[in-house]
Amino acid sequence: MKEQTGQLKELDHAKSLLKHQRLIDRCFLHDNVEQIMEALRKEKDPFARRVLERMEANSKTAMQVALKMIRKAINMDYGQVLKMELNVALNIINDKDFELGVKEVLMKPSVSFTSPKNPGFSKKVSNDYIETLFSENPLAKKIDLEIVENCLLPTRHFYKNFSDSLRVYLNELVSYQPKVRETIDYEILKLLREYGIDYRNKTLKIPEARKQIYEVAVKAKIFEEE
Repeated sequence: MKEQTGQLKELDHAKSLLKHQRLIDRCFLHDNVEQIMEALRKEKDPFARRVLERMEANSKTAMQVALKMIRKAINMDYGQVLKMELNVALNIINDKDFELGVKEVLMKPSVSFTSPKNPGFSKKVSNDYIETLFSENPLAKKIDLEIVENCLLPTRHFYKNFSDSLRVYLNELVSYQPKVRETIDYEILKLLREYGIDYRNKTLKIPEARKQIYEVAVKAKIFEEE
């Protein structure tokens, strides 16, 4: 049954990533796709070669956009991330690589998965062009994202009734990977503890938690500057 659901394959994939963690960290620390690919070319491990082959078959525009979104999201709250993704989605549909990817990759999944080949994506992508894909799209203002103020992570209805309570929500019904949920839960608890926040305290309010996190961050910054 696990083979049919693909869980065994995902487990092997996860083990492979952990095995090559140092290589991944070394090559993917760059903020530019070209630099990442160049770093992979210098590696002798077959894993790096496989990753490079896959990247060479992908759209550089899409990879650079994805990389930039990940980097920018580090300093964003949930609502800001949603707005960024919406603008990028609305802007990128006019990109020629997007149309080519739909026709030659998405509509031919068996071919693209077993033997990925670059269908003719743009070889050179400027940083200025990538930046335009993050600009505010006029249509974005017409779409209500239903972002709940003070929400740390998305919930369906919880924040409508308890908007000022500190909670973290994981969609147990959609995410079928128990290990992923356990890992996220552990990392969240660990992070909160580092800021002196007891997640078990049900009376803790979001403004209080944010103030505490801010004060710890300020002290850490002052310490680094000294």
